Amino acid sequence: MRIDPAGRLHPPTRRDGRFLAVDLRWLEGVASLHVPYAQRRGLRDALALTGPHWQTPPWFPGVGADALRAAREQGLPGVVAKRLDSEYEPGRRSRHWLSIDAS
Repeated sequence: MRIDPAGRLHPPTRRDGRFLAVDLRWLEGVASLHVPYAQRRGLRDALALTGPHWQTPPWFPGVGADALRAAREQGLPGVVAKRLDSEYEPGRRSRHWLSIDAS
């Protein structure tokens, strides 16, 4: 899938290989693992990462039901719900991040 700057999803094409920066674990040599997700997200968004082969997917705080409905309508597999105060826990599933199937 491809996400345009307005957050709309488009079917992939053969040229649409992209890296999606969904979180921020380090910034300028400093680990951000213990920084709450909402703050990490703000730091990552401030980097304004965009280019032909990478992007920062949009986030929708507080509208989980709407995000799940949109995922279903667009044929996406699901959404990941993250507590805004959650830390990054590398290498393990966190009870603060839920993968919700859209089917």
